[in-house]
Amino acid sequence: MAKKVIDTLKKGINNQKRGKLREAARLYRSVLETDPGNADALHLLGLTHYDRKEYDEAQQLIISATSKDPRQPHFHHNMAAVLSIKGELAAAEGYYREAIRLKPDYAEAFYNLSAIIRLRSHDPIIDQILKLLQEKTLSQTDRRFLHFAAGKFLDDIGDYDQAFLQYSEGNAAKTTRYNRKMIEKYLHALKRAFTKDLFNARHPHSLRTDVPVFIVGMPRSGTSLVEQILASHPDIFGSGEIQDINSISLNLKKHNADNMEYPLSMTSIAQDILNGMGKTYINKLENLAPGADRIINKMPLNFWHLGLIACMFSGAKIIHCRRDPLDTCLSCYFQNFTNGQDYAFDLDDLGHFYRLYSEMMDHWSSVLPLTIIEFNYEDLVTRTETVTREILTLLGLEWDEKCAQSHENKRVVETASRWQVRQPVYQSSTKRWKRYDRHLGPLKQALSGK
Repeated sequence: MAKKVIDTLKKGINNQKRGKLREAARLYRSVLETDPGNADALHLLGLTHYDRKEYDEAQQLIISATSKDPRQPHFHHNMAAVLSIKGELAAAEGYYREAIRLKPDYAEAFYNLSAIIRLRSHDPIIDQILKLLQEKTLSQTDRRFLHFAAGKFLDDIGDYDQAFLQYSEGNAAKTTRYNRKMIEKYLHALKRAFTKDLFNARHPHSLRTDVPVFIVGMPRSGTSLVEQILASHPDIFGSGEIQDINSISLNLKKHNADNMEYPLSMTSIAQDILNGMGKTYINKLENLAPGADRIINKMPLNFWHLGLIACMFSGAKIIHCRRDPLDTCLSCYFQNFTNGQDYAFDLDDLGHFYRLYSEMMDHWSSVLPLTIIEFNYEDLVTRTETVTREILTLLGLEWDEKCAQSHENKRVVETASRWQVRQPVYQSSTKRWKRYDRHLGPLKQALSGK
């Protein structure tokens, strides 16, 4: 490959890493203008579309790159990533397995494959992963991927003690740690700032719209499942996990004269500022789904921001997903979380964070002027239609039969639950903690607050 082409691709990659996707795409296209069959440029241009959530375009480009040079394992891996997000899991499995065949130590491919398939019996892939874990030269990142992949596959086949050992090793390999004092301080600040008096003053002057719906709760509490069911309704659009509300909270400091940090800034910031931010948010939603009556933001940790949401939108609806605390925390522990979820790497920390979440939701229930639609995951999976009808009624919508076939909905799902939401609703995840009971002493103690 000519040096000029290599330099152009490197510039594109640097721009892409900094989030300058348009400039990166321009550089990749400039290579393709002179060399239309350049597989690296096709692949990288596909990844810019992937980053913009333009998955059909990403698929076309990456499959073109793969056909030009089928020997590149990362082409196959990234093709699988696109297909899994689109719900084409069988095809994605084939691409992940090909990536592993081409690169037998491809730790990330093992991990991502484990997320979209379920083993029914012992499989040689488990032995392959365990053998790789014996290598002394593994990076910490690859080691984490492999431990979590091994844990998932061992859980699939019912080897629960060994699965727990692998998950524990994966979490122990993470370097960031949970700051209890910081999160406790934040909770107390939220409770001081968001009072009934504040809502009485602000809520009547907030935006009057019933378009936004927020699904909140602990991660792994059923938020993806309820979004999948509701988004199957023709009048509802599920936008996935949108970060905008948290971004708004971080930007409020610059909009109050006292330069106070959020949430204390809520006492002095002008309502016009909040309404302007709310309008920008609503415009973004409506651009995603023109004509939708209700648009869901399924960001579980927005449970921290329900007060801010109430100050911006008088007609917003909150759907709160509750699940058995032990099942919820165990599922978090078994998920290879990265940034922002550092409470999930330790059972004691998980119990502590769960208690803070529960305390926060109790506060909102006592002061929030919005409708909070609360349900239990266990009820949803055992009485799916009944619970869904109740939620739809509170959203002001009629029942639609498509909600009963939500696993057939081919909408894009970007969360870790993309395998689960493609299956008919199942009950096997309830009381899952009992399989691991002998290992959960620290979690039980932390949840009790002792």
